[in-house]
Amino acid sequence: MIGGIRIGGLVPLCLVFLLAGCDKLQDSGLPFVPSESNEEHLARLRERGALLLWISSLPESGLSAAEADFHARINQHRIFTGCAPLGVHSGMLAVARAHSQDMHDRSFFSHTNPDGQSPFDRLTNASIGYSSAGENIAVGYRSAEAVFTGWYNSSGHRANMENCNYTHHGIGYVESGNYWTDLFAKDPH
Repeated sequence: MIGGIRIGGLVPLCLVFLLAGCDKLQDSGLPFVPSESNEEHLARLRERGALLLWISSLPESGLSAAEADFHARINQHRIFTGCAPLGVHSGMLAVARAHSQDMHDRSFFSHTNPDGQSPFDRLTNASIGYSSAGENIAVGYRSAEAVFTGWYNSSGHRANMENCNYTHHGIGYVESGNYWTDLFAKDPH
C-alpha cells in the first residue's frame, strides 16, 4: 500500500514511472534497437535499476521473492518494447508452480509431463480458458536475472516474453534444482 492505495496491476508501474522520472525514458531510445547486441540492450535496462528495484520491492500478492523479481523484470522489458505489462493470474501461477515442482519431483525437463499433458492440457485441467497461450521453462538458473537473460537470448523464449497479445502470466519457481515455468495467456478466464 502506498498512501492508502493498494498496489497492483498497472497502478504501481505508472507510479514507478513517475518516481523514476519516466518522462525522460521516452527520449532515451530504450526500446530494443536491432543493431545493438542483447548485452547492450540489457545493459541499458540495467541502467534503469532503480526502477527495477522499486518494482521488485512491491511483490504481487502471493509471489515468492524470486517470482516477484522475474515479474518486475519481464514487465519492465515489455514496457520498454511497447507491450503492456502482464498481470499475474492466480490460477496460472498455481499451474506454473505445479509444473516446476513436477519437473523437480519426477526428474524431467519438458513442456510435456510424463503423463503426456501439455501446458494447454494443464491449463484446461485447471479450468482456465484462454484465447492463446505459451510457456517458457528453464532449469539451473539460480536467479530471476539469470533466467530472464537466458530466455531473452533465446529467440523462441523471447518471442513469448515480447508477445504483446499476452495479457497475463503465472510464474513457478522451485529453488531446489532451480526449475522455472512461465505460462503466458491472452485473456485467461
